[in-house]
Amino acid sequence: MNIFKILASGNGTIKEPNVSAFLGYLLNPKEDHGLGDAFLKRFLEPLLYQNNQLDFMRNRNLSIRSNFEIEVLLEQAFKNNKKKEIVDIVILCYEKKSQQGMFLAEDIIKQKKEGAAIPKHIFLIENKIREGALRNEQLNEQYNRTIEKLKDMKFDMSK
Repeated sequence: MNIFKILASGNGTIKEPNVSAFLGYLLNPKEDHGLGDAFLKRFLEPLLYQNNQLDFMRNRNLSIRSNFEIEVLLEQAFKNNKKKEIVDIVILCYEKKSQQGMFLAEDIIKQKKEGAAIPKHIFLIENKIREGALRNEQLNEQYNRTIEKLKDMKFDMSK
């Protein structure tokens, strides 16, 4: 069942940005939907399983007041000298060095000052609701542009 196809039937229309906004809302553990990190974890689980990264989520709280800071961003561009590629949804997952104890404020200030906010994981989501909407090589181009930009930003891709 495709809920988005159903919503667009009849007199309704639905476009990719609407679907991306809805998915982004559900994926963001900071939103007021009451799901916390449950939808995010279930959504990412198959991807992490396929890449032997399930330990990233196992017994971890990805919602507010956790060791992770999750940013869900819509319509984000990654560009090089030639061209930009726009990704529908980007999920940035930052792992905080410390989340408890009496030195928490000091740790947070130090991490921000040192620019220690390096993403642990970056997830790119390209949303298509119509057959044939995907252009040839689109996903490869988006992935490659993102990797190029991260290397330009001196982000260590080996971890």
